[in-house]
Amino acid sequence: FILMKNRFFPIFLFLFAFQLFSCGSSVSSNVYQKAISKVVEIRLTNSNNAISYATGTIISSDGLILTNKHVLQYLSSGEHQIYENIEVRFVTEEYFLPSVFISVSEEYDLGLIRINVPTKSYFENIDELFNPGQDVFTIGNANGFGLSFSTGNISSDYRYVISGDDTLLAIQTDIQISEGCSGGPLFTSKNSLLGIMAFRLIDEKGDVIQGMSFAIPSVSINEYLSENFI
Repeated sequence: FILMKNRFFPIFLFLFAFQLFSCGSSVSSNVYQKAISKVVEIRLTNSNNAISYATGTIISSDGLILTNKHVLQYLSSGEHQIYENIEVRFVTEEYFLPSVFISVSEEYDLGLIRINVPTKSYFENIDELFNPGQDVFTIGNANGFGLSFSTGNISSDYRYVISGDDTLLAIQTDIQISEGCSGGPLFTSKNSLLGIMAFRLIDEKGDVIQGMSFAIPSVSINEYLSENFI
């Protein structure tokens, strides 16, 4: 989502042209190796053969994948529709696998899909604890180029972003995002899931405000999952 003049406009957001940052040590490399198999590319196609790309975060051993609601929907005749064809691909695989739409949240920018294969690697710990200044990591399908890795920091305590009459709880980071990586995980060096990357801000001229990106936090994820699925 983009916030402009107190309104959100759904777009696909992703981490733009990710680079693999070493941070001067092997820490990032180790984090990457442990996390990369827990993330998938998402390719979506509607009835008009329009294609979009996003990211999915695996959260169970039976193929349950968390992403954003705005990833799974497109506008048709002024109404939100679910993409008719949703596929995923692992970083080690050449081909996409079909997935099944499960649900989207009525309250949060979250949605679930499932693949019909076991997923041995997944984010087991959805962690509600974080600190400003903490190192964080994300993996995303930058501009549909495939999964790539980036690092950053948490910029503050929870932010409350106003959208019309609603207030959106979010984690602010300094990771730059662009098309392709909505639905990617925001996680710690211990591979605890802190949130799902979701949106950025633009100014009144329509320009992206750099150095500010936002994730739907784990507290919202846990509420969505506990009420509906897990």
